[in-house]
Amino acid sequence: MNRFLISIALFSLPLLCLHDSSHAGGQPATAPVGVEVRGTKHILHMPEVPFELPPGPNKDVVTVYCGVCHTQRYILIQPPFSKETWINEVTKMRKNYSAPIPDEKVEEIVNYLVSVRGTGK
Repeated sequence: MNRFLISIALFSLPLLCLHDSSHAGGQPATAPVGVEVRGTKHILHMPEVPFELPPGPNKDVVTVYCGVCHTQRYILIQPPFSKETWINEVTKMRKNYSAPIPDEKVEEIVNYLVSVRGTGK
C-alpha cells in the first residue's frame, strides 16, 4: 500500500507543480512547453514517438486487433514466450479484458507473436 501511495505521489508531483496559484487569478504566469491551459484544466501534450512492429506473418492483423487496447511497443517489451504461452496470453486478453479478437484471428495473431517474441518451443 505504501509503495502504491508513493507511486501516485511521484507521478502527481509534476502535475501539481504546473499550477502556481500565487499569480493573479490563480493562473500560472506561463504554461510549461507542451501544456495547454484551459481555465483550471491543464492539458498535457506528449510528444509522438513513432513506432512500428517488426515484419512478420500477419503483422497487419496484430496491428488492427491488438492495437485497439494497447500500443504496439507493449508487444515487444514482453519476454519471449512459447507458442502455448502466447495462446494463453491472447486467450486471456479475449476472456478477461474483452479484447475484440474473433476466433478465426487468434491463430494468425499467435503466429506473429511467436515469430517476433517466441522461444522456438
